[in-house]
Amino acid sequence: MNFRRHMTALFLSVVLSVTSLVAESHWAYQPIKRPKAPSVGGNKIDSFLNARLAKAGVKPNGQATPKELIRRVSIVLTGLPPTPEQVRAFEARYAKDDEQAYIRLVEEQLSSKHFGERWAQHWLDVIRWAETNGSEANLYRKMAWVYRDYVVRAFNEDLPYDRFVREQLAGDTLGRGEATGFLVSGPHVPPATIGQIPEAIRQARADRMDEIIQTVGSSLLGLTMNCARCHDHKFDPVSIDDYYSMTAVFQGIEFGSRSPEFGPDHPRRQRGEALLKAIAGERKKLRDTGPWQEDWGGYREVHFGAAKFKAVKVNFKTPYVGVDELELFGPDPKQGNVALASRGTKVSGPDHM
Repeated sequence: MNFRRHMTALFLSVVLSVTSLVAESHWAYQPIKRPKAPSVGGNKIDSFLNARLAKAGVKPNGQATPKELIRRVSIVLTGLPPTPEQVRAFEARYAKDDEQAYIRLVEEQLSSKHFGERWAQHWLDVIRWAETNGSEANLYRKMAWVYRDYVVRAFNEDLPYDRFVREQLAGDTLGRGEATGFLVSGPHVPPATIGQIPEAIRQARADRMDEIIQTVGSSLLGLTMNCARCHDHKFDPVSIDDYYSMTAVFQGIEFGSRSPEFGPDHPRRQRGEALLKAIAGERKKLRDTGPWQEDWGGYREVHFGAAKFKAVKVNFKTPYVGVDELELFGPDPKQGNVALASRGTKVSGPDHM
């Protein structure tokens, strides 16, 4: 079965069932009508603003100076103030041709890498993206930046909105796996912290699914779908059946972390391969000097010459040491970890150290 087509069909059927409930009465589902612009003067947007200001008895401010204009445009589009050199250059161009100077200014700001950084934050706020999972432990998400960078690139590359949505819903079938970080951006309790009580496991799973529905419903449909988890929605036209129909679409998803999928020509991958090659060169020099240790922050590696043995004994200099995982590799790393139960390895030792 084509997963993307199946998911899209289910997604559309949910939307259609929701809209059919209130197509005749709910204000949010009435046909869009283009209102007639007030004859107040200026462009159409200004005419609506000026009409509302006039109704309130407020007069609009005068036209901004070139210095004020470049500052406003720069902060709105990139979140950064212009440099003094940029201000002087814009003022000089504005004095010669104000319209062309403004067009050039906007194009420069839209072409800046900071444009994507600024405007991606609006989308990330909508979907509640964060670098921690928001639970009691509030654990750090080491790979959260992968999805964040995808959104920044999407804005800087002017990715069409329909493509932007499709990649985030089904990026794993479109070769854009990093985009699916959208679905798991919300807060959640990691499965490892829940325990083994079946009821707690089921409850936590339902809570994680609810976070996905909140993300999709609020960002793409403009609906607070999660209110229909326990009953028909009191304000939005969403039934409890709609909620669980939507949930069924995403049942194959689980919160987690994975390494970024970089192509062979990606700058990060090329830099990483260069670093690994340099590390391998240094290790080759150390091999003849005897064993050595490498501290990688979250774990340590002990390197020694190739040897045949039936058992490995690990001694600790200090008491109360906890070992999360022990891995052993042979001369060829491609053979993988040999310290696995599936390979016949057994662990023995005191219960407390």
